[in-house]
Amino acid sequence: MKKTVIVYQSTNLSTENAGITFGSLGWRDYIVELRLRVLEIPNTYSNIGIGFRQAANNGHSYTFYFSPSGHATLTDTNGDVILEERNIAFPLNKWNTYQIKVQGNTLTIYIDGKEVMSSIDTTYPYYTGNIVVWGDAGSQFQVDDIKVTSIP
Repeated sequence: MKKTVIVYQSTNLSTENAGITFGSLGWRDYIVELRLRVLEIPNTYSNIGIGFRQAANNGHSYTFYFSPSGHATLTDTNGDVILEERNIAFPLNKWNTYQIKVQGNTLTIYIDGKEVMSSIDTTYPYYTGNIVVWGDAGSQFQVDDIKVTSIP
């Protein structure tokens, strides 16, 4: 039986956002895989997300985020360009494996091995950056089993 060792647990009971950032600003094409368990999202206006290709100093990145209502969005935060949206169930207190593949300007999101979103960004593609897992104020979550694989 596998023992779970929590890499990060938000204890975000304040009015501030919480999160964990890892990786290198020079990362280009990669697959990030992690397990995420959502413990609480306080209201329908709060989200938990995974940002990737997070660029230095300018806040540019792509973000996959979801709300307690099950609404999921893949966005380019440069101009809040929505690349894809859909409804996906996100049960509380359940570990799910998220895999994000970024190669060139193609972005693909998998949950528990199933492709749920894919988009090609032809407007403002960002080609390098690190990864951040975050939650809005009051959100609580756990992150485990982080693995990043470079794509040659």
